[in-house]
Amino acid sequence: YDELSRQKSRQIDVKYLNSIGQVWDKDILAETIVENESWNAHINQLEDAILKEPVRSILLVGESGVGKTALFKLFAKDALEKGWTIFEAGAAEILAGQIYIGELEERIKTLREKLNREKRIIWFAQNFHELLLAGQHRFSSTGILDMMMPFLETGKIILIGETQPEAYERLLQTRPRVKSLFEIVRIAATDENTATGIARQWIDSKQTLDGSAILSEQTLQEIIHLVQQFLGDKASPGNLLEFLKNTYRQYLVDN
Repeated sequence: YDELSRQKSRQIDVKYLNSIGQVWDKDILAETIVENESWNAHINQLEDAILKEPVRSILLVGESGVGKTALFKLFAKDALEKGWTIFEAGAAEILAGQIYIGELEERIKTLREKLNREKRIIWFAQNFHELLLAGQHRFSSTGILDMMMPFLETGKIILIGETQPEAYERLLQTRPRVKSLFEIVRIAATDENTATGIARQWIDSKQTLDGSAILSEQTLQEIIHLVQQFLGDKASPGNLLEFLKNTYRQYLVDN
């Protein structure tokens, strides 16, 4: 009876979780995921955090384009193969459809049960900082993050979130507890050589309709120059990969 009870408690309510966010499957990771050797230490940090005791949730902190999501996908690919479930939902998804005060509290209560670590679920939240204000109203300054904090602190829920440095610093001003509650993984932009290597990985995974290479080395170097000149507001390698993906997508449309 005890073993049957434990098995039942570990069952994952995929239907409910998908009604709020998205439970990842292998199809989500089907698109080519480029690798960066400098991320290996970070991936090891993520793996250690979910396996050690006490368990710690993680915040990936870095400018837009440094590869936070790409790094997490590399980690997630391995985690799925090891039997973990990835559930993605941000503030907007959790708030969606909530009309009356009290509805959100009930949803959070249910989510806390559905995301219990015993079920081997990892909650992934992009724009993590948005969880702070989400759910606050004129009668209460308590948001989604505050409701989840006790369960993150005890390790009953594992959350891996993404945020940018400025947003993280603003978050600490109002919730300094976050610094001790999460393991902070800072991700820096790559240098030009590394970004070029990542771009080559992505290019090698694609081909034109006649099977030839999609870009010559000379064209790649010209693209790198253009990206540095006109897309400098986004960090490397994200700016370069975004340009390549959009260009390739347009090529497929035109042909």
